[in-house]
Amino acid sequence: GTVEVLKGVSLEVAKGDVVAIIGRSGSGKSTLLRCINGLETYQFGAILADGIEVGGIHANMRELRRHVGMVFQQFNLFPHLTAAENVMLAPTVVNKTPKKEARAIAASLVTEHPKDPDVEAMLGYLSLQERNATEALSHFSKAARYGSRNPRMFYHFALLERQARAKPDSIMTLLRKAIELQPDYVDARIMLGLIAVENRRWEDGLAALRSVPSIEPERAFSVYAAIAYASLQTGKREEAGKAADLARKHAKGYQQIKSAEQLLGASRRQVGAP
Repeated sequence: GTVEVLKGVSLEVAKGDVVAIIGRSGSGKSTLLRCINGLETYQFGAILADGIEVGGIHANMRELRRHVGMVFQQFNLFPHLTAAENVMLAPTVVNKTPKKEARAIAASLVTEHPKDPDVEAMLGYLSLQERNATEALSHFSKAARYGSRNPRMFYHFALLERQARAKPDSIMTLLRKAIELQPDYVDARIMLGLIAVENRRWEDGLAALRSVPSIEPERAFSVYAAIAYASLQTGKREEAGKAADLARKHAKGYQQIKSAEQLLGASRRQVGAP
């Protein structure tokens, strides 16, 4: 079009510099970054990034993108990959960096960013990828201690603690933190409720499980059966019957059907039904 988004812009950034581009919305900040990264064309002038010419017919865009990266305002991670796998993707795919070397590079961030909760969380996920649960626990523990605000890290930390047979109070504290950071975290609410019921903390379990906004069919039996059992233990007979009926509807296999019918029978006996 006829609008000149960038005009008379000239700057030089040396290696190691940290520069902030400040301006009102629509002033061209993102356009400038897109031009530097070769994602936007420009009509006049020249751009050199790490000694590589960005524009022109001789531009080697593949080489440029091995050295220059950009995080978009609405960044899109690959949902089927963990945070660590997303971080390691570019080095391992573009630069053919071996995974062990990519992990070593990530580990070096610890010395560059001491007590950084995000770095520790990332290293925890890298440890999980390498099936080293002990090391993952260590990194997640440090991330939590350093003030992490990552709800998924707290959830996965709780999963590891559960596998390590940690005390229920420790696991439940981690799950409550995950829920505090992300109130709609369904997995954390369900896990918190089930652990509470397992440990005879009926009211805590009921509170957590009742707060789940939606339950996937494959998890419905476990949730409704737990609600029914906890309700029976606290004398909430009507609620127990309703939950047991839902558990029966979602039951699959002989054992689940038998358990649901036992819960239904117990709730009916308590209310004096024949």
